Amino acid sequence: MKILVTITTGFTLVGGLASVMMNYYRVLTKTNLNIDFCCSNEPPQVLLDEIHANGSEYYQLPNRKNVLAYFFALKQLCRGYDAIHVHANSATAVIELQAARWAGIKKRIIHNHSSRSQHNVLNQLFLSLYKYMLLPAKETKYNLYNSYRYRDDIHFSPNIGKVYLHQAYFLPA
Repeated sequence: MKILVTITTGFTLVGGLASVMMNYYRVLTKTNLNIDFCCSNEPPQVLLDEIHANGSEYYQLPNRKNVLAYFFALKQLCRGYDAIHVHANSATAVIELQAARWAGIKKRIIHNHSSRSQHNVLNQLFLSLYKYMLLPAKETKYNLYNSYRYRDDIHFSPNIGKVYLHQAYFLPA
């Protein structure tokens, strides 16, 4: 299975969404998984060396502030992947989820790291675009999405961890 991990903030060594994903990546059993990464910054060489040593690739996208260039570059990159795993902080992940949808990816996994969104208009669209959601805690689910329709495919765990993430990759598309 080919998985594209998209990080909506910087792909950096310390702190942030990249650190969370790299912690999972380091302990994740990669058998039958081809995991590649994309983000809009140039990561430190040590991160590139680590993912290349594990058979993964990194693709640098245009700056996310240039929404159209970023969107269409991501849509093109998504072709050929079985799943996208988006690490984001809010409903602005509609950009990545819609690009993946238009590229034909049926398995769209969102891993949202915040419990609030100030983008109320985007929330409705957001809820229609993902297939599975991984959340760090119940509070995220209730605070961020309670005012909208309930979806039974919203999964939460205090520590999502390697086993849970591996299982999510193999859920039906």
